[in-house]
Amino acid sequence: MENLTLLQRAVLFTDISTKFDKRTSELMRMIDGKRDFIGLSLATGMALHEIDAVMAYFGKKGFVSFRQLERQEIKKNYGEDGFAIYKRYGREGLLLYEMIGKEASLKDIILKSKIDPERTIDIFMFIHKVLGLDVPLDRDAIYRQIGMKK
Repeated sequence: MENLTLLQRAVLFTDISTKFDKRTSELMRMIDGKRDFIGLSLATGMALHEIDAVMAYFGKKGFVSFRQLERQEIKKNYGEDGFAIYKRYGREGLLLYEMIGKEASLKDIILKSKIDPERTIDIFMFIHKVLGLDVPLDRDAIYRQIGMKK
């Protein structure tokens, strides 16, 4: 968050209440320069594309500024496995990687992330490969688990 004048704060809070849903005010309170978009998504339950829309709007107004994380920061925050996933699938891959174990099922991850189910399955197959899990995983089993037809 940039240092805002009183007038800018008034505009910010007006825009939050009229243009966006209630989660946006929670999102704006969490912007501290330490959390990245993945962390903000996990903390608020907002999809990446929703956060992008909010940030783009407020960025154009000069209320927030942001930068892309450097490779070393990604490795530090998400480890080597997370970095490999990021190189292949970007932020979406990292979000799904971070959601594993935090959501009850793959179906819940798909619903909450709002990432295309086909892409989500591709990412999960890659995550499975990167982690070198011994448990066999195939697309048909995933489709059955989420109740989706191929």
